[in-house]
Amino acid sequence: MLVSLTWVPVQFTQSVIPIGAVLFIVCELLSLPEYWRMTAQGRSHEHAEIEEEIEAELRKAGER
Repeated sequence: MLVSLTWVPVQFTQSVIPIGAVLFIVCELLSLPEYWRMTAQGRSHEHAEIEEEIEAELRKAGER
């Protein structure tokens, strides 16, 4: 169900797009040093997540 907020100006609602983009870029830049360090060590964030999922699946399989 869509709701129209007639009291909110369109200019205000569209101003959220560049604000969100800037926040996204800032967050990416803040996480870059840690990711760069992990990559230099031969690891990646995705690798760690995959290993955690594999361990969780093995634990589930062992409980059965």
